Amino acid sequence: MNEQPSPEFAGDLSQPEAARLREIETQYRVLLDLTPSYVLALEPDMTIRFCNAAYARMFERPADELAGQSLLELFPPFAKTASYAAYRRILETGVPEQVIGPIGPVYLHAHIFPAPWGLLSVAQDITEQKQAEKRSKLAHVMTDLLDEIDIALWELDTEYHIVSMNRRAKEIYGADVLGQPCYQVAAKTNRVCPNCPAKKVYEGAPSGRSEHRRVDTRGNVIYIDHIATPIKDEQDRLTGALVLIIDITEHKRAEEELREAYEEQTRLREEVIAAQQRIIGELSTPVIPVMEGILVAPMVGSIDTERARRITETLLQEIGRTQARIVILDITGVPVVDTSIANALLQTAAASRLLGSEVVLVGIPPAVAQTIVQLGVNLQGLATRADLQSGVEYALQRLGHAIVDIG
Repeated sequence: MNEQPSPEFAGDLSQPEAARLREIETQYRVLLDLTPSYVLALEPDMTIRFCNAAYARMFERPADELAGQSLLELFPPFAKTASYAAYRRILETGVPEQVIGPIGPVYLHAHIFPAPWGLLSVAQDITEQKQAEKRSKLAHVMTDLLDEIDIALWELDTEYHIVSMNRRAKEIYGADVLGQPCYQVAAKTNRVCPNCPAKKVYEGAPSGRSEHRRVDTRGNVIYIDHIATPIKDEQDRLTGALVLIIDITEHKRAEEELREAYEEQTRLREEVIAAQQRIIGELSTPVIPVMEGILVAPMVGSIDTERARRITETLLQEIGRTQARIVILDITGVPVVDTSIANALLQTAAASRLLGSEVVLVGIPPAVAQTIVQLGVNLQGLATRADLQSGVEYALQRLGHAIVDIG
């Protein structure tokens, strides 16, 4: 700090007067250092004559080191600012001005006055105010932008109250839900939902998600997907959650349509399979009326329990339809007959007798005949013949007919 009185004021002062002047100047400098205002004395060439501690802090240097240095060298961009232009005008016109603009990292509202040595600037730090205005403008822009999108969203505080919402959210939930807990609005409950996406965020998760079904303000049933992300302040402290509310009704409807289409396709496929099985069953077990009162059922290939059941079912239906008195079961093409199949044939014969029809078993292969004997299957009561011709002759005899050679 310069301990000598300014030459403009020193003149021919006596030593006591000069000392008194230095004392007053020191007191004023102390007062200026205590004020939060930014005080700057500049010479016409922009050399710093004096600045207080608040101004010096912008450059992170003591005020004494800045005295005598050019402001244009300390902060070269200053030459292109509105403040510099105002400084030049005041030096030319002598008329004080107010200037708002940045000096380094700080935004200042300065009152600039002409002075005997050049310029005196007294400024207030309005950085926070400018940042708040910027945030406010950005918030308004974001609000307008978010009102235009078709995705609803709301902002929650840490107590789950809705503090703001966009246009689409108001359409879904109504504008009167502001201030209410989200769980009362979304889930119609008086407690936080276990799967609440905001709850997950408040518990430390980077995001949360859940799905709800509800009726909107127009009475339409809709499906909503909630996605929450944390809101934090400048100190990284959690202050709330931003919840995106996505209408997935169309997606759900598409899923439902796909599910219904799949079920219909499955039903049709099962019907086709059933029809195919029925046709295959009919083809694999044909029942042929050879003449009035006589049916022939030729069997080819292996017979399992299911096929034996179909044979019995088909045969009984044809007996009932044709009122046949004789049924010829031809097993010439059956390679294997086990106990269950033999019993099934016996049961078929018994059921046929209940309908008034006699069963004749023909075409038993030698290997099958041996197996039947070894298994101890009792065919008593069941007429057997060696082949189909013999079976037909037997049937004709039973009906009082005969084959006559007319040659």
